[in-house]
Amino acid sequence: MSEKHLKTGDSLPPYSGKLRLFAMRFCPYAERSVLVLNAKKLAYDLVFIDLDNKPEWIFSFNPKGSVPVLEYEEGKAIFDSTIINVYLDEKYPESRGTTYLAGDQPGLIDYTIWPFLERFLALPLLGKTDFAIDQSKYEVLTVPAVKSYCLAPETHSKFTESRVKGNPDYNMLDTSDVVCCMRPRKKKE
Repeated sequence: MSEKHLKTGDSLPPYSGKLRLFAMRFCPYAERSVLVLNAKKLAYDLVFIDLDNKPEWIFSFNPKGSVPVLEYEEGKAIFDSTIINVYLDEKYPESRGTTYLAGDQPGLIDYTIWPFLERFLALPLLGKTDFAIDQSKYEVLTVPAVKSYCLAPETHSKFTESRVKGNPDYNMLDTSDVVCCMRPRKKKE
């Protein structure tokens, strides 16, 4: 690992076949993913990016050019530390010994992380990943506090697509049939 931050004009290092994390050494969001990679003892390459003078090629991995970005296969990447860490936990699971992150009952950490997991489940529908996600593993979906508010992956996908097209449909829940927490939601009359 080089501590040098690559900048505009620098070449993309050759892909080694290992996971590759694009980060900035002082970024707390990137550090989250470094910690998960290290805790799981995964082999990976770490490439630092100068965020004030970004190399042109970083935009092919993340249209915003922000970090962290995890290249999990040559040319295939995901970004956002929460999404990266959920992916790593799905792909390289470890036994917690309890159903929920907080223990035998859901706790603050489960409620804090769930909104990101909920959106993560929509990634395959958006064509952003080529890995399957087993929704049955998410016991938190049966918790009344979650079940009463969550939206299904199809609904998040539909909203994200409207946002990407530049016309986010913030009122889609009022105007269309959408799926809420794995069940159809009725149209308002």
